[in-house]
Amino acid sequence: MIDEIYNYTQYHFREEEVLMSRIGFQELAEQKAMHCRITSQVEEFRNRIHSGKNIVSISITSELKSWFKQHILIEDKKYANLYLTKKQ
Repeated sequence: MIDEIYNYTQYHFREEEVLMSRIGFQELAEQKAMHCRITSQVEEFRNRIHSGKNIVSISITSELKSWFKQHILIEDKKYANLYLTKKQ
C-alpha cells in the first residue's frame, strides 16, 4: 500500500506541475517545494516500513490523509480558476 501511495504521489505531483506550467500558474515554485516536502515525507515513511522500523499505523495513515486532504481542498483550488479560464 505504501508503495502505491508513493508512486501515485510522484505521478500526481508531476502531472500537476506540468499543468501548472502550461497555464502559467504564478505559484508554481511554491507548489513544487511543497510537493517535494510531501514526497520526501512519504518516501521516509516508505523506507521506514520497508526496513521494518515502522509499520503502517493509524498515525501514519492519519497524517497522509491530512496532507492529501489539505493539498486537494486548499492547494489545488489555488490554480483551479486559472485552469478553467485558460481552458475556455
